Amino acid sequence: MDANSDQFRRYLAKQGCTFEPGRGGHLNIARGDRKSFIRVRQAARHRPDAQDQEGFGDRVIPIGSEDRMYDYPVKLTPDDNDTVLVTFVDLPGATSGEDEQDALDHAVDGLETMLNAYMADRQDIPAPSPANGRPTVAPTLLGALKLSVYQAMRARGWRKADLARSMGLNPRQIDRLLDLRHASTVAQLDQAMWVCGQRFDVAGVERQAA
Repeated sequence: MDANSDQFRRYLAKQGCTFEPGRGGHLNIARGDRKSFIRVRQAARHRPDAQDQEGFGDRVIPIGSEDRMYDYPVKLTPDDNDTVLVTFVDLPGATSGEDEQDALDHAVDGLETMLNAYMADRQDIPAPSPANGRPTVAPTLLGALKLSVYQAMRARGWRKADLARSMGLNPRQIDRLLDLRHASTVAQLDQAMWVCGQRFDVAGVERQAA
């Protein structure tokens, strides 16, 4: 499904996403208080043939489902300088903000920085603990897609070079594809999941109040 097709946009709309034109040919996507964007352009697609797919399992990766697979619980505590400190239960590091909502907003950047470091070190992504009533912080929708590609790649026992060969790309392009700060296209991530023998299943969830 091409990222620029009407079918793709109708699919995201059914998941609760809204759209508005962005700068530089980008299409801004929002779902609740989560925001992302895609580049509006045609992207070449490669689907592996039947021989390529031999032994592939068509595993569905839920993004934003009730499993909330990338929602990390955090603790909010007042800091000494009249700010709010955010610490992650399952990850090192902390962020802060002027109030609880500002602190949680900043925590998204902190979370993606930490998860980027795990991928750069070729480590497994830590699974979040149950929230148990605590506030949670999740990566952006685009970040969650990239994390799912990384985990699908590792599930096949692949490295970035293997994914690059399967997609007909060079390793530097794969570095950007998996970088949570880089604006990759949904079409590229969908292709990466496909060659890993998996696919996305995006679902809307009720957003949490701060």
